[in-house]
Amino acid sequence: MPSASAIVRNPAVLVLGASVLSGAAGYVVTTIVAARLGPAGYAGFAVFWSSLYLVVGAFGGVQQEATRASTSAELTGGMGGARLGAFGAIAAAALFAILLGTAPAWSGPVFTESGFALAAPLAVGAASYVLVATVCGGLYGIRRWGWLAVLIAGDGILRLIGVGAVLLFGGSVVPLAWAVALPFPVTLALVVPFLARDLRRALRSDVGFGRLARNVLRTVVAAAAMATLISGFPLLVSVTSPEAPAAVLGTLILAFTLARAPIVVPLMALQSYLIVKFAEPEWPRVRRLLQLGATVLIAGIVLGAAAAAFGVPLLELLFGTQAQVASAGLFWIVGSAGLVAALCITGPALLAESRHGLYAVGWAVSALGAVTVLVLPFDLTARLALALIVGPVLGLAVHGLGLAVAWRTDDRRRR
Repeated sequence: MPSASAIVRNPAVLVLGASVLSGAAGYVVTTIVAARLGPAGYAGFAVFWSSLYLVVGAFGGVQQEATRASTSAELTGGMGGARLGAFGAIAAAALFAILLGTAPAWSGPVFTESGFALAAPLAVGAASYVLVATVCGGLYGIRRWGWLAVLIAGDGILRLIGVGAVLLFGGSVVPLAWAVALPFPVTLALVVPFLARDLRRALRSDVGFGRLARNVLRTVVAAAAMATLISGFPLLVSVTSPEAPAAVLGTLILAFTLARAPIVVPLMALQSYLIVKFAEPEWPRVRRLLQLGATVLIAGIVLGAAAAAFGVPLLELLFGTQAQVASAGLFWIVGSAGLVAALCITGPALLAESRHGLYAVGWAVSALGAVTVLVLPFDLTARLALALIVGPVLGLAVHGLGLAVAWRTDDRRRR
């Protein structure tokens, strides 16, 4: 039996533990803001949160490609590729300029009452995250698990402290938005000074700037689709359901956010770790893929059953009013998280094989299928549940076929 110290040093335990801690902090943030602002007020905060994490989720593709490029450079000793740090800085500056420059056109319709005032924290948070993603990807490549855990956990803890302080002084949505966005640059500023020597080695790529840009573009497209199905989904529900009362939207968004997080958030956090593992020649990739896939699907069913049994009274206890969703709806909304989590396993397996195109197509098909269902003329809860099932199933079909072809080709090459 492994010792306690060996378990703690296990990279998966470190990364997953930090992700759980950060996710728990996010849980608390969501809960206390919802309790303080009420369903209608929470809906406004949730739209900003969803918007930020939609952009952040999309540019999580930078971390995935940085992980692949850094891992390959580390394994092969490559020194001639592009510098990931310079690439990340250029991407961050471009994203900041685009978001802030175009904000007058979209901030009003998206953020309604707060409008342009929320565009600045969105731009700062999103651009800073690109730098965080680049650094984290490089650290995955050189396997600096301890500092990765610090970056992951520190961000969530600082966010909880900031939001708690704002609520303590009766802050509204705009200062809450700043409290959500600023932990990205602050955490990076606190940690990077201790990593100067490691970063010179970590921020290497196995490909030139042009190839790196093309790879990142495809992983960003896929990550944007991933974010559409996860953190950005509440925003899509709001946009496609303008007739729904704010209280109903707030309740459904809270149920979606809180109940799905235990299974989806850890798998999102382990994306880069899984890329590293699937790239290792000695790792039993087929067996691990099937084991992990079965685990998350079963977990989704269990969470769905728990949500159906206890979700309605918990929502009523939190909001102090009658819940705006039925138990059956909660089962499907929460249970479908297992399908999204499965995509978070098949995706890294494809990236480890450098199958960026199939990776992107699978996630894009998932998002397109979900959005198509959302605009159908059904009841809101039914549309939400069906979208969260149809989209991921389509994506898993694409990823599964792609992996079967990639691994069969690879096995023939090894023979």
